[in-house]
Amino acid sequence: MRWCECFPCVHHRDEEGKKGKTGWCGEKDVGNTQVDPLEGADDEFIQCVLQQHKEKFGKFAKNAAKHKVQVLWTEVRDWEVDGTQLRSSRYRADQEYIYPASTVKLCAAVAALSQLRRLRMRTKVRVTPWTPIRIHPSQATGSTGVYEDSTNVPTGKVTVAHLIRKVFLASDNPAHNALCAVAGYQYLHETMWNHGLSSLMLYHPISAKWGEGEQHLAPAVEFWPNEGSPFSIPPRIWEPPAKRHARKIELGRSYIEEGGKRVSRPMDFSHKNRFSLADMHKLVLTICRPGLFGMMPCGLGEEDLRFLQGVMQLYTTESSNPSYDLDRDWNKLFAPGVEKALGTEGVRICNKLGQAYGFTIDSAFIECSHSSRSFLLTVGVYTNKNNVFNDEIYEYEDAEKFLAAIAEELIMSASRTSGSRALRDTWKSSCNRP
Repeated sequence: MRWCECFPCVHHRDEEGKKGKTGWCGEKDVGNTQVDPLEGADDEFIQCVLQQHKEKFGKFAKNAAKHKVQVLWTEVRDWEVDGTQLRSSRYRADQEYIYPASTVKLCAAVAALSQLRRLRMRTKVRVTPWTPIRIHPSQATGSTGVYEDSTNVPTGKVTVAHLIRKVFLASDNPAHNALCAVAGYQYLHETMWNHGLSSLMLYHPISAKWGEGEQHLAPAVEFWPNEGSPFSIPPRIWEPPAKRHARKIELGRSYIEEGGKRVSRPMDFSHKNRFSLADMHKLVLTICRPGLFGMMPCGLGEEDLRFLQGVMQLYTTESSNPSYDLDRDWNKLFAPGVEKALGTEGVRICNKLGQAYGFTIDSAFIECSHSSRSFLLTVGVYTNKNNVFNDEIYEYEDAEKFLAAIAEELIMSASRTSGSRALRDTWKSSCNRP
């Protein structure tokens, strides 16, 4: 087993104030995207729909601030004459902190695929998402390491492709942490930041903790390609730049500790993961419609994108490897509303959801094969009536009904207003490709 020479440094520390490729939050020069789908977005369309159906939306329309309601909407139209155009609207977007929950798993999946492509280019070894891997032990990925996967039938091998399927089909937490190990935390963050998604900051693994001295440690990973000799990349420790230090965020009135003890003070979210809904919105669009940006997103290739899009559109019950005993639309919160508005024939939903600490989020690209219209919808809400964290008493059912309802009404309203040529002046021209 040999170390890959692409990763000579086991420890990397970023210098405060370093500019250029690392792309710190707030810098003007960060990002390579050519189109910002939210540039010039209005705040009237979504607000109008919320008001028109306030009885249906209930408490989320009546007290949006209390429930931290945030909605982003982009409609994509492919006109025969005028090319591709976008129209966007936003409502309370990023006005307060929303815990991103499992939505950050999309970033890990993208970065892991990008890392594999980088390895192929640098080592000249054909390392693919289906190449067997072995992840060495760490507190975040498991003290015994990740050497096999019984859900991958019949081989039992660990592969990036299978980890990604688990992340999107059932939002698997250990699979996410394993993808972070493959990508490495420095590469994961800089891949997103360089793409203009500057809000991302992973302060912790999901449903796991850093071990002593292991913060932002990506353990060694072995690759066993079908052709060529196996090789490893060494452990990589990353220390985030000083500009990324957390600001104080406290929520709720009390919380339950691991031992069951109730602590009567707000819960500190200062070192919880961060990823804004606006950045999530942009990332989903760049993956599902990369042609709008004139480039492949985040260092991915066409094969990577096809694979990722294919996995993102799957309903949980459509997979036999891995297989899950879950409801069909368990992984697609907008689906009930989308199906009411558009039916099921020729409709594709590519999404990633998240739900934790009373926060419910979904971000989806919704495409109709029988029309020239597609939609990008990102919604986040908060339901925690008693303001107690970790008591597992969250009104998630209310949140899920709201997400389905607003998807239905936004699509229905857009369908009624966007068809005439007279309205094309309200659309923002994109790359104008025929």
